[in-house]
Amino acid sequence: AERIAPMLGDVSRIAGRKYDFIAANINRNILTMDMPAYAEALDTGGELLMSGFLEEDVPVIEARARACGLEPGEVRRRDGWAMVHVKKA
Repeated sequence: AERIAPMLGDVSRIAGRKYDFIAANINRNILTMDMPAYAEALDTGGELLMSGFLEEDVPVIEARARACGLEPGEVRRRDGWAMVHVKKA
């Protein structure tokens, strides 16, 4: 609990910092737009957990992640919503 610092705001809140883990619960358009900033803020081996988008958006999220140097891993789906977990190589 001491290592987790929830932040409310847009992607500018993480600029210039490095993280082992980022969780982003936002819609597909914002996630794809902000993905380069998430990738930049992650340390090597860092993980990004994204949710807040529809199941049919998973391929778009995964493609954008790959384009930003992030490797898609686990995908979970529930009631039409999805979560994608990626890792920075």
